[in-house]
Amino acid sequence: MGLDPATWIRQGWVDYVAPSDFMWLDYGTRVEDYAALCEGTDCGVYPCINPFAAEWVNHRDVNAYTPNPVNFNRRVFFSDEQLRGCLRNYDQWGADGIYTFNFCCETIDNPDFVRRAHAVAKETPQQRRSTQASYFFLPIWRRDHSPSGAEQVGRTLHFGPQQPVTFLFRVAHGADIPNSGRLRFRVYNLHDLDRVEMALNGQAIPPAAIFDRRKTNIHVAADTRYPGMHIPPHIAYEIDLALCPLLAGDNQLQLTPAKRGSAIGSECMLEAIEVDVGWNGTLQTVGYPLDPP
Repeated sequence: MGLDPATWIRQGWVDYVAPSDFMWLDYGTRVEDYAALCEGTDCGVYPCINPFAAEWVNHRDVNAYTPNPVNFNRRVFFSDEQLRGCLRNYDQWGADGIYTFNFCCETIDNPDFVRRAHAVAKETPQQRRSTQASYFFLPIWRRDHSPSGAEQVGRTLHFGPQQPVTFLFRVAHGADIPNSGRLRFRVYNLHDLDRVEMALNGQAIPPAAIFDRRKTNIHVAADTRYPGMHIPPHIAYEIDLALCPLLAGDNQLQLTPAKRGSAIGSECMLEAIEVDVGWNGTLQTVGYPLDPP
């Protein structure tokens, strides 16, 4: 018969569909596409959550000045807030429920994470809307398409001097994010005196909104926010969303290197964007603070 979910749904051959990019937690899953296929049928939409976050990757090509490649550890144990943000996106775009997959891999050495993840999955959409949430856009596959065929070009963005890049992301929250909301991201191979112009949905991010910039020069493990994940040298930004609110739905973060050291030949790389609605005062990563840009 071939892979034809639209026909299967119309014919009543399946009870539910579970959209997922094969094993990876994906905040950008196009749930609405499947909800449209199931509209007017008895087929439910149960998008999937998985315990894995990011593919192993060699960072040598974007950190030419470091002697050894560094791998992301894909076993990032998401916080309840980060899981809830993903599920809020699912709820917003038409999910009838939640499907959990592959958590058997973590039941032996991290049973508490498995219990927490399923507790969040069992919350009602109303409960998730009234509780703290974060949206964490880690890279998944480093190729143009994942094994399931999903578009992945925009997951990890490389850029050089005067080359703007735009990261697309979606959040169920919009301007209703509390005053404590933060937008976080990391730029690898960016140096202290380099300057980056930033815009959110076409509006320049004012310097006053840049709550924090932190530099890490050595390969370190992230702090307790993301246990188990190793990250290469980078500058981490924290943006105050009270001064540049998001849109509910699809958003664009644009970066343009306006000043770049002439002796630095390799590109920068943008990834690990997080919209933290329930910010609790914990900084994104270890490192030392830089002066305002």
